Amino acid sequence: MPSDSSDSENVLSAEVVNDTDLNLSDVPRQEGEEAPPFRMKDLLDAVGAESELKRSDLRDTAVDLGEAIAGALRDGRTVILPGLGKITPRKREEKPSGVMVTARIKLPDVTENDEADGDDFP
Repeated sequence: MPSDSSDSENVLSAEVVNDTDLNLSDVPRQEGEEAPPFRMKDLLDAVGAESELKRSDLRDTAVDLGEAIAGALRDGRTVILPGLGKITPRKREEKPSGVMVTARIKLPDVTENDEADGDDFP
């Protein structure tokens, strides 16, 4: 599904906590400085390293996945995904630039020896 690249308000950012290759806590930062956003390129690099799919197929799938998650959150539905956790929408506001959803995100507790298999969430 094509997306409107001119709409910068619809940027999906996330922090990867389950992939030791992308541990953002190891990135040197000055005190008070935020971690950089996790963008499409970062997602494609992370998934591409573990997949044999072409980058164009990965991009199409990532866009479709993001649109499906965004649609569920717009509708007020809780999103539960293995590896990511549970995203529960709390507040929804109509803004001139789009819908603003405030959500609670519960990340799975993953240790070095555990794998995020989705068993932490019903």
